[in-house]
Amino acid sequence: MLKKIVVTFLFLIFLFLSILVFNALTMPLGITTYPESRDDIVDRINKIDTHTVASRIAESIEFPTVSYDDDPVDPDAFIALHEWLNNTYPSAHLVLERELINDLSLVYKWKGASDCNPIGFVTHLDVVPVESGTEDEWTYPPFKGVVSDGFVWGRGAYDTKNTIIYFLEAVENLANRGFTPRCDVYLLAGHDEEAGGQNGAKETASLLRSRNIHFSWLIDEGGSFSANLDGSTAPMVANIGVGQRGFANIKLTVRAKGGSTARGTEETAITKLSRAILTIRENPMPGRLDGVPEEDLIARARGGLFYHKLIAANTWLLRPVAETILESKGQVNYLRSTAAATIISGGDKFNLLPQQASAIIGVRLHPRDTSEDVMKWLKDIVQAEDIKFELISFSDPPLPVDPNNNKDFNFVSNSIAAVYGSIRIVPSFLTSATDGRYYRDLTDSLFNFDADMFLPDNKNSGGHGTDERITTSHLAEAVVLYEVLIETH
Repeated sequence: MLKKIVVTFLFLIFLFLSILVFNALTMPLGITTYPESRDDIVDRINKIDTHTVASRIAESIEFPTVSYDDDPVDPDAFIALHEWLNNTYPSAHLVLERELINDLSLVYKWKGASDCNPIGFVTHLDVVPVESGTEDEWTYPPFKGVVSDGFVWGRGAYDTKNTIIYFLEAVENLANRGFTPRCDVYLLAGHDEEAGGQNGAKETASLLRSRNIHFSWLIDEGGSFSANLDGSTAPMVANIGVGQRGFANIKLTVRAKGGSTARGTEETAITKLSRAILTIRENPMPGRLDGVPEEDLIARARGGLFYHKLIAANTWLLRPVAETILESKGQVNYLRSTAAATIISGGDKFNLLPQQASAIIGVRLHPRDTSEDVMKWLKDIVQAEDIKFELISFSDPPLPVDPNNNKDFNFVSNSIAAVYGSIRIVPSFLTSATDGRYYRDLTDSLFNFDADMFLPDNKNSGGHGTDERITTSHLAEAVVLYEVLIETH
């Protein structure tokens, strides 16, 4: 009898493990292949003058369109960039209507032949500053705009002067062929994205809202190409952002009895505030793997090793394992909202106990959380009646796109496959916030995708860092992708 029970138990374990393995082995590959001939597109790619595209990206970098969190921008740099774009792309500017928002942001509109919902691209003209003292660490001066060693070098090469050039190159080419789009096509280029977009994208969105303009889809900066989880690059991975995090800045203010330091080391406003900050650090917001981040990891696992597939194909059972792995790798942004003290102030004199201290807690909001959720969580864990909580600024996460059976997601995926060949599509989770969030209620679908190719042996250097650069190897494909998106919609 005991033997029969043991055999049955072992059989059930074997059957259970077999189901897990079967699920892993039968996961869809997630590869998109363009169903039609690509000969015309390949011919177009081969005819693009890559050197000219690279040179124009480099020239656009020479305009130091820097935006700051607190200081005003230099309007002359933006106005000079506007004029340069106008002179560089004459055919595009004959078919495009141009409108200025707050003098510095640009709205381009290409009138379509039909009365259908428009499509659009979101970008920004501004760049982040170069950190003082790091200028000599750059291979080339950050605002010189240099094409060398297979790269375009300079501040804004990757984030994101390149996307402005791709759009205008595509429109210039299509206009020269006598093409007219079926629906209106927009380029929405803010001038203060790196400072929050309050005077650029937010104002542009308000204007479009007042005109009752509603888009079929918008594509903003964000997702890009990458290798598979197993390190392979055949096929490449196209990470199309379908959801992103929001943000909230919350001010904590503490008051306490002041006096002279001669009174001793009694508790001050600073010690109370420090205790609150430490409490926030040691008690992270509850998290779990679900929604867009889960969709992202499952799709990504299709190009991974066997254990990636085993976990992803069986999240109904192994979700805790996936969450533990993400925690151990520091990828907690997939699981929860994150909070950290970013600015702190208190005390004015060596020998005075401060009566007030304050700190800004910077929060990045997970797609399932709102600023109200985070405020409640902070108050619950700090539990201090003498601490004032104030929501300084926030942007709740935009409504994510469901990639399953979404015609716009399928259209963008097929367009990428048309230009780049067979590709693994990942509906990805963007861990930062972009200008696109201001337009979410104005569009059926909001995507994040940068047409910049990852090269495993010669990787692009991303924005905001020293030696920002992009490879010149796939600039032609980037331009043609914009053409295809505009032409085939």
